[in-house]
Amino acid sequence: MEEAPAFDLHAAESAAQIAAMWLVLEKLVRQQLRYAPRRERSEFLDDLLEAADTIILPEGQQVALEWIAHRYWSLIDNFAKKCKDM
Repeated sequence: MEEAPAFDLHAAESAAQIAAMWLVLEKLVRQQLRYAPRRERSEFLDDLLEAADTIILPEGQQVALEWIAHRYWSLIDNFAKKCKDM
């Protein structure tokens, strides 16, 4: 049975902070997008997805940091998909 890699405490703290910021930002952006015209909302979400594609991790990255970056992109992608249908 393979052992899971040790999860770096700093990476865990960063993930917790990102999660808290994400909750606040998601609520704020959803509120703003609710009143935006459909075209502006679509352009914003498309730009957001383009920006997410530019996330680059430093050399020598750890498994935990890879997971955080992957999850961050997934959150942006899921958020954009949900908001397009608002």
